[in-house]
Amino acid sequence: MKRILVVEDHDEFRSIVNDLLQALLPGVQISNARNGQEGLALALAERPDLILLDIQMPVMDGYEMALALQEAYGDALPPLLAMTNARNSELTIMRMKSICKAVLMKPFSLDELEEAIGLTIDD
Repeated sequence: MKRILVVEDHDEFRSIVNDLLQALLPGVQISNARNGQEGLALALAERPDLILLDIQMPVMDGYEMALALQEAYGDALPPLLAMTNARNSELTIMRMKSICKAVLMKPFSLDELEEAIGLTIDD
């Protein structure tokens, strides 16, 4: 895994996720976006190997972004890992699980992130 895109609207949490990824995958190239619209543009331009995306974001939420990526990439869709908190509805989480390899509940640990990334590699 060489390139990862992190799409998260909270600067502090995005920084934490970047630190966790660097600890798990030293030397990985990480791009960042603050909302789904920015994330979609970066995903289409950079074609990352993995995308971590928050569900609840301004401008374009994670579900809308995931659907747009699915349409744009088709069968070549890179693995998606959703990040969320308890405020999202069960329906929203179920929808994300239908597109994403895993849904991580915030705050998540290094071990939980490693396990989720492992799900993307096993395919």
